[in-house]
Amino acid sequence: METTRYFPNSLARLTKCLMLLVLLITSVAHSVVRAENAVIQVSSVEDASTQSEWLSYYQQRLVQEIALLAGYQTQFDSPESSVVGATTDSKALELVSGQFEGLVPSPRLYAGVRRTQENENQYYWVTAIAAFACEKAVSVCSDNTGAGNGNVSLSYLALTNSEENKGLAESLSLAASEYKVSADYKALQHSVDEKLGASQHVFSFGILSFVGELNVDASDLWIISDLVPLFSEVGEHNELEGIAADFVRDVLDDAGIASPILYAPWQRIAKEAISKPNVLVFSIVLTAEREPVFHWISPISRNLHGLFGIDKRSYRTIDAVPSTMRVGTLKNDYRFEVASERGFHTVAYGSWKEIVNALLSNKVDVIFASQGAIDFGCVDKARCNDIKQVAPYKVSSAYLALSKLDTSLVLVEMLKLTSAKIKKSKKFRQTSQQWSEAVHNNHNVAHHIENGVVHLWKKQK
Repeated sequence: METTRYFPNSLARLTKCLMLLVLLITSVAHSVVRAENAVIQVSSVEDASTQSEWLSYYQQRLVQEIALLAGYQTQFDSPESSVVGATTDSKALELVSGQFEGLVPSPRLYAGVRRTQENENQYYWVTAIAAFACEKAVSVCSDNTGAGNGNVSLSYLALTNSEENKGLAESLSLAASEYKVSADYKALQHSVDEKLGASQHVFSFGILSFVGELNVDASDLWIISDLVPLFSEVGEHNELEGIAADFVRDVLDDAGIASPILYAPWQRIAKEAISKPNVLVFSIVLTAEREPVFHWISPISRNLHGLFGIDKRSYRTIDAVPSTMRVGTLKNDYRFEVASERGFHTVAYGSWKEIVNALLSNKVDVIFASQGAIDFGCVDKARCNDIKQVAPYKVSSAYLALSKLDTSLVLVEMLKLTSAKIKKSKKFRQTSQQWSEAVHNNHNVAHHIENGVVHLWKKQK
């Protein structure tokens, strides 16, 4: 006879009160330290078959700590406002948002959303929370949870997929990975272990699993890189060198993945990633067109892009620049498409050196580049000092990314956590420092490194 695992009503109410008191004390303590932070409104999405006092406690603590690490305070909806059973239907979640419309001018984070094929593109999936056997769940199974894991339903922290939430989604996702490899997260796991008992659950790749250990099969993982100067370029022994290649190699070693790192032109990478599962690529710039095709694992670099010229007037945006200007860009680069779509006469070159020389020799009026690219491509440093920004475009991020088609969601979570672990390691800090000194001494490229990400512009004091 199966022993019931539910608390008696009175004990359950007492337990819930104690947990809410702990959360209140934690929230007050956080607000004292970070009183200046913006607030995220949090709605709990509960499945009637998986409601648990300690699952709710774990979920709320997880949200609090991740938000705090990203620089936000959290405000939770009342229990009466939670959505029960609305694990795949975004319309039900919109009803929750509607209850607070006009009252709370804060971004809204949903905790406990079940990820399915139907709602895949409706949300930014911040981090996985828990795994359930979906035959016992109200919701349908999650797709692509990996071979050997059976029928599993994964719940997530999620933000509605919108332009306003894009930056927040990235910040929270990175904070989630960083928190899940911290000592504080181990302490949270320990507290849950003590209350739930080891026989009921296991923590697997940062996921509270009620289906046992989650499996990851990376035997057919294909790792392929675009060639980017200083980040991933072919060395003396025909192996990739650079800070990006070193980082990815360390991630693979830590994860126990023995696949070789290959390199190919971007067109080949795009073709393979769109049509095949388990294609791990770097360094790929995140764009609106590429966003739904990949799982974005970890940022490698950020670059401030714009139009640069000599003795040209300044414009507030790239859209204000006259389309009669001749724009130099890199071949097979997304900026060629951006410039062409805006009606510029666009000229493509094979290297940054060629692009800078074209500007200096007046073959083009402006170049679509970044300060780092200009520094790298410039031979005559004195003349290059006259090159100034004409119009800003935006900051772009180059990522380690994983093809989305039929790729295991558990593999995604594993790679995110491994990437965060490597970036916090002493070895990576030393490697990054050595790379930074070499880039400064040998190429004089403006840059600085923050949180394991190379920013290709001079750090503001």
